[in-house]
Amino acid sequence: MSKTLFKNLNIPMVSLIFAIVLLSCNPVISAAESNLPRERLLLDFGWKFYLGNPWGDVIDLAKAGGDGGPAKPGFSDAEWRTVDLPHDWAVELLFDRSADVNHGFKPIGPGFETNDIAWYRRSIELSQADDQGSMTGWYVFNAVGIFPYSPADPEYIVSVPIFAKIAITLGNGKTFTIVKKGKGTNKDKITIGGKPLDGWFVNYADMLQGKELDIYLK
Repeated sequence: MSKTLFKNLNIPMVSLIFAIVLLSCNPVISAAESNLPRERLLLDFGWKFYLGNPWGDVIDLAKAGGDGGPAKPGFSDAEWRTVDLPHDWAVELLFDRSADVNHGFKPIGPGFETNDIAWYRRSIELSQADDQGSMTGWYVFNAVGIFPYSPADPEYIVSVPIFAKIAITLGNGKTFTIVKKGKGTNKDKITIGGKPLDGWFVNYADMLQGKELDIYLK
């Protein structure tokens, strides 16, 4: 089974749209494959990188298979540059005296919109024992810092995301944002819409309102 991971990053917001496109559906899992040992995959290496976004808004989260451009299965990124993560393209840009001092005089932000968005893509091979996407779904939830604790409850348990900022476009047109604050590895406190959470769970209703989830680390 082949799956493509793709990320669209936007600076200065440093927003992230992260998704996984399933290229082959309904795999048949044999009894032998279901008993295979678990495999740990390091996803830091071999990403394809493109600075710019001439394709526009091509991610359609409301319709499966409706994505275009680099978000579309089968898109060719063969001529894109190969990079390893972590990677910060802003660091690579030349200094520009006309750029904003808050961006370190790097040409990003207002007036440098062509440098604000970049794409990262990577294809990986997964066994059909992936359980029709369960393993990759687990990875995406953990990568963004929220996980459905119970299918019967409208709440997500909050963990530590691997990204500094994630912006998720919802079906109602609003954007739910997750921000990691601090350099630690353990959660200190969590706020949603500026108000402290009582515990480690965020309510789905707050997410639908487009509130910002801030995760403070220590």
